[in-house]
Amino acid sequence: MSTTHAVGLRIADVALTVSGPEYVTARLAAAWSSFVAPVEGLRIDVLQCGAANTMPRAPSALRDHDRLVLRDGALMELRLDLHAAHAHVRLWSHAADDRRSGLPMGLHNALSSLLATLLARAGGMLLHASSVQLTSGDAVLFLGPSGAGKSTIAAMFPRDAVLNDELVAVRPAGTSWRVHSTPLSGTLELLPLRTSAPLAAALVLEKAEDITASLLSPRDALRALLPAIALPQGDEEGEMTAFDFASRLVRERPFLRLRFSRDATAVRLGVERAVQEVGR
Repeated sequence: MSTTHAVGLRIADVALTVSGPEYVTARLAAAWSSFVAPVEGLRIDVLQCGAANTMPRAPSALRDHDRLVLRDGALMELRLDLHAAHAHVRLWSHAADDRRSGLPMGLHNALSSLLATLLARAGGMLLHASSVQLTSGDAVLFLGPSGAGKSTIAAMFPRDAVLNDELVAVRPAGTSWRVHSTPLSGTLELLPLRTSAPLAAALVLEKAEDITASLLSPRDALRALLPAIALPQGDEEGEMTAFDFASRLVRERPFLRLRFSRDATAVRLGVERAVQEVGR
């Protein structure tokens, strides 16, 4: 019988306590070391199981008041009870590991789904976006569909300025907003540190030959922001809450259409200049 171990995580001010076999929690603590913290949060019990031959292979979600069941027959089953602040994750033994973190893919996906769900209810959003910190200390978001260049443009900035190149958290902080790094990175060689920065602006990307920036209306900004919100399919309550926060964000922070080229130096200067001008 395997011994159960626990590791505490703090991601975007969301506290999680992951409990499971030592080989799972040890890998988690090593892979996400910057986010390990001595906290007591929502408890997540992880269980390694055999192959799930009877589970549907396509991801699906079921919602019942404070309970959420997320199934992916190829990877895992997640059962979340928000009222009890408790979740169960069953991992299938045959599933592959995430190539970046080295974690079981099912655990990686379960934790990202949990973070998205908890953020939506605690006040905030998990976004498919990249983010960098400018020389002013403020952060910018880079938004756009797959292939728009979110990871490409993040890679044009110094590595220690990148909060994440794939998934970031955005939360209100009084009258301002903050961007929080997450361990859920895409192409970064090194996982981000646990940090946050005030949000100055969001830039909706479009590849071009030159660098230009133009202000978007709140309506156009919302159209660009909504597809970037990461939530388990079928979580209607989370979607409604996230929509409210997204509507508030586009009213309180400037959104720009940024057309950018492959010239990294020009892009960095263009982003800094665009944010400075819109902040005047």
